[in-house]
Amino acid sequence: MKLLWTTIFLSIFFIQLSANQTYKRILITKTLSKNSLKEIQKKLNKIHIKMYVKNSNHNNNHFYYVYSKEYTNNRAVKYDLKKIKTMFKSAYIIIKKNNKYTSKTEKIQNKEIINELSPYFLNLNFGLSSINGNGGASFGMEGGYIFFDDLYLSLGYLNSPSKDISLNNIYLSTTYQFKTSKNTNLYSGLLVGYSILELKNFKYTKPSTSSLLGANLGFKYNFSKNISIFTNYQGVMMDHIVKVNNDNSKVKFSFFHNLQFGVSYRF
Repeated sequence: MKLLWTTIFLSIFFIQLSANQTYKRILITKTLSKNSLKEIQKKLNKIHIKMYVKNSNHNNNHFYYVYSKEYTNNRAVKYDLKKIKTMFKSAYIIIKKNNKYTSKTEKIQNKEIINELSPYFLNLNFGLSSINGNGGASFGMEGGYIFFDDLYLSLGYLNSPSKDISLNNIYLSTTYQFKTSKNTNLYSGLLVGYSILELKNFKYTKPSTSSLLGANLGFKYNFSKNISIFTNYQGVMMDHIVKVNNDNSKVKFSFFHNLQFGVSYRF
């Protein structure tokens, strides 16, 4: 019951955080020439900054405004601004208010900026697992929401059938991602949830239920803005105790190892 209330509290907490976020972008530069955008993109690729472009007419001139992605983390936006200013000295931060981006000189409609990604994602995975020396395959899926630039919250399900054991885990996971290069990321996180374990070869045993607490560590490669592949390790503590038949003997299952491989899609 404590675990259930903890899970509910974490969900409400992160939903409230998302509702009160302040969104920011970096206005990198502007140009009159469409051909200049390729050169700007080359420069930004060197410092691993994605660019977003908006067309605008000002004083009878047609400008291309170049922006960064959207931020909610102050430290992240200041860090990227410092990198950008090494190439574009006039870059500065703009803030979103009432669904509009505003600065001292202009107002920018967020919907006019192209290449935006949804904060929702879906992971599908398979792997190898082990509990009390019983190894087998595992299959799972996760659906989640990206609250900050690199902080995810997801709800996951994992099934690990083996010759002797059937294990089903449902969990809530928080994950933080560390960017290591343009297309690669390391990530780690914590997970809490609920687990059901059943022994297959004992006819009269009842399934065991337990809370679970664990951690994961993984690596992700991004093929595109929407699609990536990943591999990770999960180490999960549980407290399963199964009574075997009617002879009062018990078997305890306390730690679950899982190595996963999968694909992730961001909507």
